[in-house]
Order: sequence, then structure tokens, then C-alpha cells
Amino acid sequence: MSLAPPLIADSLYYLRNFETALRELECRDGDFLGAEERAFMGAFASLAESTRALLVRLMMRKSVLVRIEALHYQEIGDLELAAAPLLASGWIVVPRRLSLEEFVHFFSKADLCEALKLPRVWLRRSKLRLLSALREHLDEEAVQRCTPLLGRVWQLAVKPVCDTIRALYFGNFHQEWREFVLAALQVRRFERVDAGRPFQSAEQVQAFKALRECQLLIDEEAAAPQIEPAIPFNLSDCDWLEEALRDVIFKLARLYERQGDSGNALRLYSQCASDEARQRERTLRAAALPRLARRNQPRFGSLPVVEIAVHGGLPRRGIEYRVRERLELDAPESAIYFVENSLICSLFGLLCWRTIFAPVRGAFFHRFHRGPADFHSPSFYARRQALFEECLAELDSARYRRTIIDNFHGKRGLSSAFVHWRSLEERLIDLALECIPAQHLLVWFRYILQDVKNNSAGFPDLIQFWPARGTYRLLEVKGARDRLQPNQQRCLEHLHMLGVPIVICRPRAAALQASAARGALARC
Repeated sequence: MSLAPPLIADSLYYLRNFETALRELECRDGDFLGAEERAFMGAFASLAESTRALLVRLMMRKSVLVRIEALHYQEIGDLELAAAPLLASGWIVVPRRLSLEEFVHFFSKADLCEALKLPRVWLRRSKLRLLSALREHLDEEAVQRCTPLLGRVWQLAVKPVCDTIRALYFGNFHQEWREFVLAALQVRRFERVDAGRPFQSAEQVQAFKALRECQLLIDEEAAAPQIEPAIPFNLSDCDWLEEALRDVIFKLARLYERQGDSGNALRLYSQCASDEARQRERTLRAAALPRLARRNQPRFGSLPVVEIAVHGGLPRRGIEYRVRERLELDAPESAIYFVENSLICSLFGLLCWRTIFAPVRGAFFHRFHRGPADFHSPSFYARRQALFEECLAELDSARYRRTIIDNFHGKRGLSSAFVHWRSLEERLIDLALECIPAQHLLVWFRYILQDVKNNSAGFPDLIQFWPARGTYRLLEVKGARDRLQPNQQRCLEHLHMLGVPIVICRPRAAALQASAARGALARC
């Protein structure tokens, strides 16, 4: 069994990565760390190497619980010996009790049948059926007969502080330590950036930790009124942290909504100052309209709509590909791609690459950035306005084509929040630069920059190019009962009004011999 990913010779690579992160965090934010983080980092450094390695292995697992015999770390050696200091310090503990679901998850059916004195015939059941049967036949007292099995389980009691250190290092709630390994393997590659400090005060660190705790409670669907008092509403002088605050407020509003409290949901939506929040607010208010009034609202606004006959029936999923097949039959001289949000965002990211990764204060904290930390902030464009205008000015000449092509080749594979590498091919880039006028690209790019978080999505499904004519059009495919989402309607109507060729495509089933609709969409 391989102990380390290929190309990584050190079997303790995960420990080296974690120790590197701790050193960088101490150097970058040591003066702002709390007592709990400092105590952990000091005690961790004093442990033996095998003990540190075991702790990191346990820390990187998703669950805080682990069955001891399931651990196979040959590079660590004697696990019981390595675990002794962690057990003595209380960093790992033997749990006092587990739920029935946890017992069934962690132990084999044979172990459970022996502990619960169940007939051997129960071994024939799947774990899912076994759990269902145990819930039906056992009471809490009977479940406690599994208690002797607890000695074979460890619980990582120090997991919360480990997760806090990870969040502080990355400056967000979602990145994991595997970024180090993926970068070492070149599975993910990142642009070189000038990393700075994410936090400017100890108060900002405390606010970030509070936001993280609120995020965890929201994920657990805790009672919304109990979460709200913990939110640090008064944040300033940190764009990315203010955006994290708005995100948590929005998610809490959604939680209020799910829990049936529309009044508090509307109150919090009004504090988010984002299009997404305003859309949810409109949706909530629209829900109070009579059903007939909502039904009579136009589905597609002022956008042109055309029907296309699709042979072979209408599948529930993937209708866009069936439409593309029909379009290819009707207009074989054209080239059609399924692009949705990928193409336009990628062209924007390639043209503005140097600006997106420019060394702006508070934008980058480490070496694993797909984009600046504040790229969802309302001030993202304002903080880089002069640089963005230099990039957009290239659209006044043919220079923008060279920049996009050079970055397509020179930055190929580097992680980017805007560039969808898997959806791009050189032929698609060439067709886009050949057929989409620079004025239309400018319209798209300025639309994105108005609100990067909300205006980077909602784009049409398909793009159709006519290379011989140097023209193109975009097609949003909608079924018989489909409507445009609010962000889609706002996006498509805005762009259509500014001259971008957009069509709503309504597929309908047709018999194989039908030909009356052939070419209808191609002539639109």
C-alpha cells in the first residue's frame, strides 16, 4: 500500500506540510493568534515525531471518531505508543457513548451481532437494513450493551482548534490541507502571488473565528435566533472579511426562511446589500401574490423566443445536447458549443489575468489562491479600477486577441476563479475571438465587473458560431414549463438590450418525418 502520493518521497509529507503551515501562520499572524491556538502550537512542537504524525493523520480525517484497527500508518510505527501522549493530554479520548448510527457505521456486523447477542441470520442484512431493524427492536438500554466496543474507538478532542488553525491559515472556511499535496503533485497549479496578512488586528481574527462558528451552526441547521447574537455585525476596513460577514448573514437569512420565519429572513436580506439577497427578498414577497398573478407574469420578458422540433422525444435531462444535435443538422456550416458560464468568464479571466492577480493589499495570504480573497467584494473593481481599465482598453484594438491567446497558452492549467480550463479548447477560443465583436466582449466584461459574485453566472447554455460570416449567437434552452431565474432574466435582458444576440430556445418533440420546423431556428 502506498504511504505517500507518487513523486513525494517523504512518507511523512503530510506532517511536513502541516509544520510548514504552522510556521507560516506564526510568522504572518502570530501576534494576533488567541491563547488556544498558541497553546496548541507550542505543545504540538514538543511532541515526538511519531506522535505529531499520528495527530496530523487523525486531524485530516473528516470524522472526529475513528476505529483504531482501521488505522494503518506503517511510517508511524507503534500507534499505541504514538497515541499515549495524546491520550494523556486529552487531545484524543475514548468516547463515553456513541449513537446507534455511529455504532453501526464504525463496527462490523459481526461485532454488533456479538455485542447485542443477535441471531447470526442478521449478518445477511445490509448495514442499512440492519440499522433500520435495530431502531425498531432495540431501546436505549439495549444499545448500551455495545459499550465494550468503545475501547476500540478514538475521538479527536482537539479537532476544533485544528480546524480553526486551518481556517486562519487559508483565510476561508473551505480550503483543506490537501492543497499542499495537490500542488506538490502538480494536480493543481497556482499563480505566484505576493502574499500578505489577511488580518490587521486581533479583533479581526476574533470576528473571523466567530463567523466560522456561526457558519458551522448554520450548516447544522441550529435554531436561527440562537445563532444571530454571535454574528459580529460591526466589521470594517477588511473587504474580504466584510464579504464573509455578508455571506454568513445571507445564509442565516436562508435558515430563517427554511425555519418558517420570513419576517427575520426579510430583515437580514435587506442587510446583505447583494443582488442575490435582493432576489431572495423579491421571491419571498412574490410568494404572497395570488398564484394566477404569478402565472401571468411573462416568462422571458422581452427576449426573442423560437421553437425547435427535436426528434426522439424530450429527455428530462440534457435537452441542451439534443437541441445542439438538431442545430448541427439544420446549419452544418456552423459550430455549436455548450458553454453556459464558462466561455465568457474565461475570456474575461484571460484578458484581465495580470489585474486579477495584481499585488493589492489584503488580496492574497498564501500560495494556494485561485483568485484574490476580495473578488466577491463590492469594492473588487474599485480597488483595481485603473488596472482593469488598462485591460479593457485593449479591446479598442486587436491587442486583446494576443493577450487572451498568450495567457491561454502561458497560464494553461493554473487555478483561476474565472478561467474554466476543462471547458476550453484552442478551437473554441479562436472561434470566439473571430466571431464575437470586441464591443460585445466589452459589454460582457463590464457587466461582470458590476457584481462579480452574481454577474458571473446566468449566461446562455449554447453558443453558435458561423466562421464564414464571422457572426455568432447565444441560445438559452428552456423547456415547456421552465422560466428564467431572476438573475438569468436580469442578465439576458440587459445584454440583449445592448446588442448581444440572445435567443430563448423552446424545444418541442417532433416525429422523425416532420420537417416543417427545419431551419426555423437557423433563420432567426
